[in-house]
Amino acid sequence: LSWLGGVSLLGLVGLKLLLVDLSAVSALARVVSFIGVGIIMLIIGYIAPLPPAIKPALQPPENT
Repeated sequence: LSWLGGVSLLGLVGLKLLLVDLSAVSALARVVSFIGVGIIMLIIGYIAPLPPAIKPALQPPENT
């Protein structure tokens, strides 16, 4: 749950950056900040990759 919360928060911050913060800056500043945020997201993805899928526990065979 904490991993999904972090991804959601990162997405909201990125969306706010694109829609609110970059609306009043020049094109060059927009490009530089977009590349910077992309690099930060790559670093975060390297440090905290997707959690492994939960595998069901092996059940012993039933003897009937």
